[in-house]
Amino acid sequence: MLFEVISPSELQHKRDWDQKRADLQAVEGVQEIIEIFQDEMLVHAYRRQGAAWTFESIAGAEAKVMLPSVGVSVPLSALYERVLPEAECPVTVSSMTS
Repeated sequence: MLFEVISPSELQHKRDWDQKRADLQAVEGVQEIIEIFQDEMLVHAYRRQGAAWTFESIAGAEAKVMLPSVGVSVPLSALYERVLPEAECPVTVSSMTS
């Protein structure tokens, strides 16, 4: 599994970003690529299914990113807790565990 944080400046160079993802997908042992967008509560998940890759876009504070290769699901609100302003990330990790 690979995690990639996508900055706003990286989005301006889409071809480079797409090529980097293609290079990562060519690595035999990589089963999941998780792209976490820095400036909004958005995750793109790419998962190997045999010889092909699936794509899932996950957005919003209530959404969860599933990580089947490690048997975990993570709320986006937890990923962004200390990144986005409080108004955009109303749930805290402590409130989710109770």
